[in-house]
Amino acid sequence: MLGLRCLTPRALPLTSSSAVAAVVQTRSAMQRRFRTSARLFTAAAAVPSASTDGPAAAKRTATLDAQPSPPPSRPLEDKPPATLSEWTAQILTHETTYYDTADLNKARCLLLCLPLPSSPTHHHPAVAAEARKNDARSIFHLFPSCPMPLGAELTLFNPLNPESELRSDGTEASWSPPEGLDQRMWASGSFDFDPSNQMCVGDEVECRVCVEKVDVKRGRQGTMVLVWRRLVYRNIRGRTVTERRCHVYRRPRRVGAPDEATPTATAPATSATPPPNQEEAYDFAWDYLPTRATLFRYSAATFNAHRIHLDPEYCRTKEGHPDCLVHGPLTATLLMNLVDSAAAGGAAAATATSGDDATPASDPTRKLRLRHFDYRATAPLVVERTVRLRGKWQPSSSASPNGRTAKLWALDDRGTVCMTATATVEPAAS
Repeated sequence: MLGLRCLTPRALPLTSSSAVAAVVQTRSAMQRRFRTSARLFTAAAAVPSASTDGPAAAKRTATLDAQPSPPPSRPLEDKPPATLSEWTAQILTHETTYYDTADLNKARCLLLCLPLPSSPTHHHPAVAAEARKNDARSIFHLFPSCPMPLGAELTLFNPLNPESELRSDGTEASWSPPEGLDQRMWASGSFDFDPSNQMCVGDEVECRVCVEKVDVKRGRQGTMVLVWRRLVYRNIRGRTVTERRCHVYRRPRRVGAPDEATPTATAPATSATPPPNQEEAYDFAWDYLPTRATLFRYSAATFNAHRIHLDPEYCRTKEGHPDCLVHGPLTATLLMNLVDSAAAGGAAAATATSGDDATPASDPTRKLRLRHFDYRATAPLVVERTVRLRGKWQPSSSASPNGRTAKLWALDDRGTVCMTATATVEPAAS
């Protein structure tokens, strides 16, 4: 049976009567949607694929009148190809369409993992103040029909695989190559947002997924396969986000064996920086502590059972890491929200100290919005160790005359650059 967490006025802090009325009105609509979804979930058990072939699928895509249905357990047929070359030829011709709802509860769960949007420190102090995470009061600034938080796309369309289909490390195998390449790393990705069509809480969302490229590399540790996926998100108004992800797959390495840098499509980044008091100058920053609770909550929000984020003994004995690792997409989400908060709040963001003064990142009155973001992981980040998130505005260019471009990076507690990113913010659509 599907569980429904109903929101009642008593569950909210003091808000306007219109906001409370909106939640109450939405509750009945959510109940009807979930009753319909329960019938569709039962019917979907007999459907082998979410393929979009045929005129009926085209009509469904155009109107998005179908309710959310669970994605298939694998994007390929029940009998997977035996060799890497066969798998590559097949996966490059396959497209899968998923359906989901931009859920209010998931959005609030994500916000509890993120810093308050009004808390970036500016102007390069000797030590940036540790960012305060959202609390129970600040997350209720988000209501039905508000824009979803940045990075919320990563909490949607979670693979609904039974436990029997998970790898030994807890990862799902939907897009994994054959031949024992079971160890997965999240290497890089990008987001292109449509500023005139934001994904909003309550939207019925369609996601079309395809593999754009497969690259096989040979290194000291053997074969590595880089898989680039494109995900196009659409709501009833049209395209809202285009996301790209690159995962690296390889055979499990021996604990203690020398590792090699995560291969990517771009040139290697600098792997180390000076101590905090000698850091590269930055314009805005957060110091962020990813706790074990943070990693558990983000894993739950993304329905991710990867043991590298949850099981310290597994990390030490099977993968050779000192402790659990921070999710790559969580670090990317933090950098996205850092630059978005800086663009939205300006100098005011540096001085706000209270959740009551927070300006939600979804505030429709903002002048600049995130248009493009791309990121690349270069080294792992470890739980319970401070992450230094930094950003610097770049000189204006003809490519973005009315917007701004920023360079971003994340450092661990030793000063190692663990992720680099670039972002472009542009004027919000009127």
